[in-house]
Amino acid sequence: MKYSIKQIIDEQKSFHSYRYLILRNDKPIALFTHNHRGECESLVTLSDGKEHHLPFGQCSEFLIGGGSTPLELSENALVFIQSLI
Repeated sequence: MKYSIKQIIDEQKSFHSYRYLILRNDKPIALFTHNHRGECESLVTLSDGKEHHLPFGQCSEFLIGGGSTPLELSENALVFIQSLI
């Protein structure tokens, strides 16, 4: 299965949350959010709308890459996501 990440670009405001759509085989499966300090806030599975507690402190433990490298799920994030679906 192929997972990909797409950032949801909203009108940026100070101290806003950053949102990312997690896709599996190009189908949206979850919404991940972190705050402006990089702290994980939530993960909502789109199939049931349920918010899940994240066992990650910083978004860098959940997402890797960025800049010139595409965003990807970390190894631990993959295991966590797969346990939910």
